Amino acid sequence: MQSLYGYLKRFKIGNTTFFLVVAALVGLLSGMGNIVFVEAVEHSQWFFFDVLGNHVLHFQQGGWHRFLIILLPVSGALLLIPLAKIFPRLVNGYGFPKFLEEVHLKAARISSLRLIANTLGAAITIGSGGSAGREGPIGQIGGTIGSVVARWLKLSTKRTQVLVGCGAAGAIAATFNAPIAGVLFAEEIVFLGEMKLNTFSLFVISSAIATAVSRTYYGAESIFHTPNYIIGGPMEFPLYALLGILVGVFAALYKRGYYTTWDFFKGMRIPTALKPVVGALLVGIIGIFMRDVLSDGYDVIRGLINGNLMNYSLLFLGLLVLGKILATSLTLGSGGAGGMFAPSLFVGAALGAFSGKLFAILFPAMHISPGAYAAVAMGAFLSAATHAPLMSIFLLTEITGNYSVMLPIMIASIIGTTVSQKLFHDSIDTHYFTLKKIPIERARETAALHGYKVQDIMDSNPSSIYEGASLQSFVDGLNAHQLTHLPVTNNEKKVVGILSISDVKSFMFQDDLWRLLIVSDIMKEDLNYLSESDDILSAQEKFDFLEIEDLPVIDEERNLLGVLTRNRLNQFIRQRTLEDRSYEASISEL
Repeated sequence: MQSLYGYLKRFKIGNTTFFLVVAALVGLLSGMGNIVFVEAVEHSQWFFFDVLGNHVLHFQQGGWHRFLIILLPVSGALLLIPLAKIFPRLVNGYGFPKFLEEVHLKAARISSLRLIANTLGAAITIGSGGSAGREGPIGQIGGTIGSVVARWLKLSTKRTQVLVGCGAAGAIAATFNAPIAGVLFAEEIVFLGEMKLNTFSLFVISSAIATAVSRTYYGAESIFHTPNYIIGGPMEFPLYALLGILVGVFAALYKRGYYTTWDFFKGMRIPTALKPVVGALLVGIIGIFMRDVLSDGYDVIRGLINGNLMNYSLLFLGLLVLGKILATSLTLGSGGAGGMFAPSLFVGAALGAFSGKLFAILFPAMHISPGAYAAVAMGAFLSAATHAPLMSIFLLTEITGNYSVMLPIMIASIIGTTVSQKLFHDSIDTHYFTLKKIPIERARETAALHGYKVQDIMDSNPSSIYEGASLQSFVDGLNAHQLTHLPVTNNEKKVVGILSISDVKSFMFQDDLWRLLIVSDIMKEDLNYLSESDDILSAQEKFDFLEIEDLPVIDEERNLLGVLTRNRLNQFIRQRTLEDRSYEASISEL
């Protein structure tokens, strides 16, 4: 069946126009997907906290009823068990790193089931009080929409990746009512900071359309209203620099805490389905004493950045920072569904409020506004956790509608991100790849080589040496074919070993042995080889690990199929990467 892309080409619709229209379509669908997701989360929160919490368990009565709050996150975790059975590997845990893995290392072919799994899983976890965010799941939902549209249009891997970025940009823009932040989210986080003019243009279109959809439904108000902060000018900038250092330290703790908890639950010897229940139970215990750490915490964030701190002591604000880090690590590390975005904003706002209140006590003459520090730290902490300073700076200004914090957020974000990287090198998303030894930093190269196998580039007319041949015949064969190794074959043409130039060097100046010995006397029977079905990156890793220059390609019956040299492999990789870069030069070539 002819693709829609090919069909439209018959009507002389150019590539540029076509992809602008498709980007707008993805933005429209992402904006609608955001509405469905937000409504699901809010209805879930209404059910768990209002219906179940207030009308059934009577939290508002206080006393012993407050201990029943444990039942909310636990009941949500129990509901995840059948959901995870229906959608295996798509529900449990912080799924955004796996989403990035699919985008960059698996041709961006994302299962459409993720739309349902992310919506229901995150809605249940957040709605029942799990400490997680909406933004990671909605980013995945938008990206999945882009992937589904690309498959429908039968587009290539590179074009599919671009549409995934369009969907993620649109979804984040819609959920925060922040179109610029949506674009930068796609560029800095989804595309790992690799900015290109062609993708940027498409992300802008998708983000703008998705934001328009969101504003049509929810209105144009900023997600967080803030007062007009009074910033004390350059005299106050050193305090924001100090705030940046604190943000960097706690962001590193946040990242390390999550992955330590994730590793702990991974090693826990209980059924995987029950691990989120254990995590939810512990979160519920924290919630008894600090209910503010439950769920996404948007209402708490609003109070902090507006400077409503009369009911918050310095001690409680400090405990709120640590409590939210612990609750988030337990929720997502144990397998609860959701994202790290909103908890990052929460921890940053609480840390900023703590710092601002402390500075106001220490420097009363400066008339410090603690709410301003909460807002600045909110964006700076997000930057330090995600290593995406541009997105964080613009997100803060867009969601608060307050540009007076631009200079302080720039100072705190850059310092915070630098300190965070020094203490914990990876971002909250990329450390997953470090742990699993997945080369995410080679994403461009991986995408360019996707689908190519050893059989596509090997020399199909390989040279070999008979096991009964003389050593001089072996050397002559090496010189003729410019190789360092030759496979050794028997009478049946089966590979029985391998011989290298280094193996024969010691015999070259021993005339008697040189004439007497044959190849089978000194060959190595335990040989390293490639299979024709091996992918290109696996072959490169084997070359690097073995530190050799050529490898034979052998089948299961020990037949010699070909040979691959390191030089031939590297030339192919360079050629494909250069072609890929040329292919991305403009929208018209997408």
